[in-house]
Amino acid sequence: MIPNLQGNGKLLFGDEQLLSGDFLISHDLNQSNGLVVEFKNSDAETVGFEARINSADGPQIERNLALKGTTRHGQPVSIDKLLIGGRNLMRDAGRPLQVKLTLFPRDTLVVGSKPPSVNKVSFFIPNIRFRGMARVPGSGGAPRFDTVLVDTELGGSRVRFRLQQLPDYEEQMERLGRGTSSCWTARLNVASLGEAGLALDEAKALADDFLLLLSFALSKRVMWVVLKAMGPEITHREARYGTAINLKAFPGSVMGDGNLVRGDGGFTRHPLTEFLEVALPAYWSLAKKEKQDVEAAIGLLCESIERFFSPAAVTLVGRAFEILCRRFLSASERAYLAKDVQPEKDLVSILTSELSKFAECWSIVDKPSSEEWTDRLDGHVSNVLRRPFKLQLHSLLARWLTNTGNAYEPTWANQFVNARNSAAHYGSITQKESDAWVKGTTLLCRVLLKILGYAGPYVDFWGEGERVSEWSTLR
Repeated sequence: MIPNLQGNGKLLFGDEQLLSGDFLISHDLNQSNGLVVEFKNSDAETVGFEARINSADGPQIERNLALKGTTRHGQPVSIDKLLIGGRNLMRDAGRPLQVKLTLFPRDTLVVGSKPPSVNKVSFFIPNIRFRGMARVPGSGGAPRFDTVLVDTELGGSRVRFRLQQLPDYEEQMERLGRGTSSCWTARLNVASLGEAGLALDEAKALADDFLLLLSFALSKRVMWVVLKAMGPEITHREARYGTAINLKAFPGSVMGDGNLVRGDGGFTRHPLTEFLEVALPAYWSLAKKEKQDVEAAIGLLCESIERFFSPAAVTLVGRAFEILCRRFLSASERAYLAKDVQPEKDLVSILTSELSKFAECWSIVDKPSSEEWTDRLDGHVSNVLRRPFKLQLHSLLARWLTNTGNAYEPTWANQFVNARNSAAHYGSITQKESDAWVKGTTLLCRVLLKILGYAGPYVDFWGEGERVSEWSTLR
């Protein structure tokens, strides 16, 4: 999606120019950094550059160079932070000493001027797998297939999201099925339906929100790697650094793979679209810290699914639950005594005082151990007063499931907490812990669905015995 770029530019360290010369920028999803910059200086700056590299600033220079330049076609190019991966000195007959650098970007590659506003931005995405398609009218009346077509409103502005398979999707699916290479599969268009258009940063934030919720729906981390914005006179492109790895995740997702399902009354429904239409406004309506914690929980869920049937998979789901408990439970649901209520403050003070007396007695027997323990007394008190994770989890499930008419099997939560404790302390994963992880993942998905305001068809991760999980309905 970003062709090789050649041109001339400067390497900067802060405001200081260190080198000028020719660059070649290549982009490959299956390279360790995705982006690679080859830079060769074109004048007699090499000696001064080597002196700076070998100075006290050398380690900072090697990690914090910036590239500013112009392609052969006259487009501006910039990367704000690069890491030196290789440095070779060369001398041709009759020419000054030159240096050739291999640079790995640690920030986004920007090509072209940033437009003041855009009507549409295309985001290119690797490794999304989906089969079911919704028919929408195409040009000339011919049907076109879109996975998701969502029109919604944010801050009084109408916005359209369209996620489409790329033309060679089927071919790339075969490649993904054969190995672990990464390849392009989809394009997300974010478009303004109003006359004012969108700021580019606003379009990027909208795409990130959409793909976060799509990651949850498909139970796989989805992110854009390259964007393209077209204006009347300019073309603007960006490419993120880093590799998009195609991981073989647990075969399941909370919204299936986009297939249409038969819903209430026998009418065909498209749950993935329905979920995104509901979840986007619900996510935007959350308080800032609530949004941050929901984002963190979704990230942990997806990482857990990528590492299924390992101790880390179980503890990652446990961390997601802990984050949601911290954010969505009251202080009294998380601790036995609240610090902001005077009678309870007094009780905490009494407990601290009594433990201090114990430390004094202990000091007579073992002073070093007593002093070490006393230094952590505040933490000891907090741990004693914190409600057990199992009780907090049941409170979270009661709020988002039981209180919304969605009963759950209470033994699942207990089984998951036991598996989480085992994974955290012993590390072995048996079939018992694996089953408990699937049950805990199922409960986590249901809670996130309710936080995101969804009621409708979804897929549980848990199937009875060998039976494949089937579509259920969340009320």
